[in-house]
Amino acid sequence: MSNVYAMDQCNTTQQCRTTFGNRATDCLNSQSNNSVCMCGSQRCDAGSNPTPTPNPGGSGRIGQVDKSKDAVFFFFDNKPDADDIHSQAGVGTMLRDPRFRGLNYWGVLGTTGQQRSAFLNSNTVMDLCLGAGNWVLSHPITSGPTGSPRGTSQWNNALNQTQSRALSVLNGGGDIFIVEAGQSDFSADLVRRIKQRNGSINTKQRIHIYQHSTLPQFNERQTRQADLTYVMNNTDYTRVPNGNSGGNGSPQLKSNSGAQFNKAISLGAGAGACWREARRVANANNFGGNGHYENPSIEAGGFDFSDVVEFTYFTGFNSLRNVNDFFNEFDNPVALNNSNPTPAPTPAPTATPDPFPGNVDQCDFTQQCKNIFGNRATDCANSRSNMSVCMCGSSPCGDLP
Repeated sequence: MSNVYAMDQCNTTQQCRTTFGNRATDCLNSQSNNSVCMCGSQRCDAGSNPTPTPNPGGSGRIGQVDKSKDAVFFFFDNKPDADDIHSQAGVGTMLRDPRFRGLNYWGVLGTTGQQRSAFLNSNTVMDLCLGAGNWVLSHPITSGPTGSPRGTSQWNNALNQTQSRALSVLNGGGDIFIVEAGQSDFSADLVRRIKQRNGSINTKQRIHIYQHSTLPQFNERQTRQADLTYVMNNTDYTRVPNGNSGGNGSPQLKSNSGAQFNKAISLGAGAGACWREARRVANANNFGGNGHYENPSIEAGGFDFSDVVEFTYFTGFNSLRNVNDFFNEFDNPVALNNSNPTPAPTPAPTATPDPFPGNVDQCDFTQQCKNIFGNRATDCANSRSNMSVCMCGSSPCGDLP
C-alpha cells in the first residue's frame, strides 16, 4: 500500500468522484476532520495512483465548476518561497487548455499572513501567465523581510477589486472557488466584506476554499488564528493532500528533475513564455538570507508548482501523478482567455443583521473597520482578543443600517 493521507479528504461523495472517478462510492466520516474517499471496501488512495482519467464534468463544466456562472480566484502569497512563481506558470498552462475556455478567473498577488519575510515580486509572471488585467497586487513592492501588508493601500485596493468581482458572481447565482496558494488572511477579509455587502449570501455553501499546506505546514501556520478559524467557519473550506509529495491523492508537482523544462518552455499560445519568465524570476529570488528562502527543488534545476494541486483537485484532474503527467495532459494550449467580465461597481451596503457571528474576531485595528464599514467606524473594540468588534460610535457597526 502506498502512503495514504489522514487529513480531511472530502465533504461529499461527489468530491471523491471528482478526484477518483466513478469508482469512488462514499465519503466516509464526511462530518469529521478525518474523512476518507472510499472505493468499495478500501480507500481510493490505497495502492498505486490510478491512470489519469480527468473528468472535465461535461459541457459548460470543468470538474465542480460551472463555467456559465462560477469563478475561480487564485491567491498567491509569494512570501518567501518561489514555489508560487512556478505555480503561477502551472495555473497559466491549465488556463490555456481548451477545456478551460470561458472560465471566469481572477488572481491576487501578495495574499500573505503574519510571516515576516521577503515578498517576491513576480508581476511579469502574472501578466504572462494569467494575463494583464486579470489580477491585482495586494502587497507593496519591498526588499528584505516585512510583516503583514494588511491595511496598506495595495491590500485595500485588492480587496475592493476582488470584492466587486466576487459579488458580481455571487449575486448572479454563481459560486467562488479559491485556490489558496498562501495564507487565508486575505480570504477572511474578503468574506467579511461580502457578508457586510450582502448578508443573504450563504458563504458557507457558496465560497469554496482549497488549501494544501495545512497544519503544521506553512500556510495554515502563518495565517492569523482568528482568520483561519473564520474561513473554516464561514466558507466551504477543504484541506487538500499536499502537492509536495506523491501517493497521497494529489499529484506530486515538485521534483528535483528539470527534464520537462524543454517541453514547458516550448509550449505554444504563450504558455512557453510564461514558464521561461517563471523560471527566470524564481531562480533570481531563490536564495537564503535577508528574509528569502532557498527552495531545494528549484535550486536543483527542477520544478515546484505544488500549489496547483488545489486547482487540479476541484477541476477533475487530481488523478495525475506527477510533473510528467501534468505536461502530458496539458500539452495543447490555446490563446489565453483575456475577456473576463469587469464587474459593475459594488452598490452601497443595505441594512442587514450583523454579518459577524458573536464569537468571531472582526479586527486588529480601527483601519480594518474603516475598510469594511467606511469612515463611520470609530474603533476596533477588544482588538487584542478573539472577540474584537468594529464600533461605529457607541454601537457595533454591524448593528447599524
